[in-house]
Amino acid sequence: MKTRLLFFMFMAFSFAKAQVATFSAPSSYNITATSATISFQVTSSTTTTLYSQLATGNAGNVALAPLSGAGGSAAGTWVSPKNLTGLTPNTTYYFRYRCDNASGTS
Repeated sequence: MKTRLLFFMFMAFSFAKAQVATFSAPSSYNITATSATISFQVTSSTTTTLYSQLATGNAGNVALAPLSGAGGSAAGTWVSPKNLTGLTPNTTYYFRYRCDNASGTS
């Protein structure tokens, strides 16, 4: 009588879920009476689209628009500068931004 040995191999795979993008608090520089540059760092493992808005008064009532130019959509760690021009002296401005990727919104 022959003896047969059967071997079974079970393999389990685990794929890390992409994380929601993170970003740093913005910093401002090149400030003049009518312009400024705001910059922040975004980190994401998947392609992330960055949205931004500049408003006076209530920043929550203005629709976010995709950020154009450098850093509009990418994966990895990147710095996104946003040049703000045409500002009015003695006016308070609110700059808001949001990152969206396959894992959600931050």
